[in-house]
Amino acid sequence: MTQHPRTGVKFRVPVTDNALTIEWLCGDVAARYQRHHKLAPNTISICELRGSDGSVLDVTDAVSDVADDMDCYDVVVLEDV
Repeated sequence: MTQHPRTGVKFRVPVTDNALTIEWLCGDVAARYQRHHKLAPNTISICELRGSDGSVLDVTDAVSDVADDMDCYDVVVLEDV
């Protein structure tokens, strides 16, 4: 799950492949955020993903290497206004 700090919205994201990266997760969360808030595609970007302990996650890491099941992440979202 990821949470946008401003809105408190949580998204549950299934990670079905151990090779999927944090970069993939950021893209998936961005798409879910846009659909949820009825925004046009490619109007936001995820500039940072932090683990539950506050650590910044590197986009090249595999989600399976840095996450536990049902981990929550804080996401910094930039909206293209």
